Amino acid sequence: EPNGDDWFHVRVVVEKPKVSVYVNGRAEPALVVDELSERTHGAVGVWVGEGSGGAFTNLRVTRRP
Repeated sequence: EPNGDDWFHVRVVVEKPKVSVYVNGRAEPALVVDELSERTHGAVGVWVGEGSGGAFTNLRVTRRP
C-alpha cells in the first residue's frame, strides 16, 4: 500500500469487462473490478478524500491497438 505522504505511480488497465489497478509497477493488481457497465463513452476523473490534500501529474490515457 502506498504511503499517503509520498508520490506513487498508478496504472489503470481497462479490458472489458474488467479494470485492474497496479501501484508502483507491481506485477499483481492492488484492485480488480470484475464487472464494468456497458458504457462506451464517458469521462476520466481523479479524486482525493474530503479534507485531504493531493496532487496529480503526468496523467496519460492511451488506447491499445
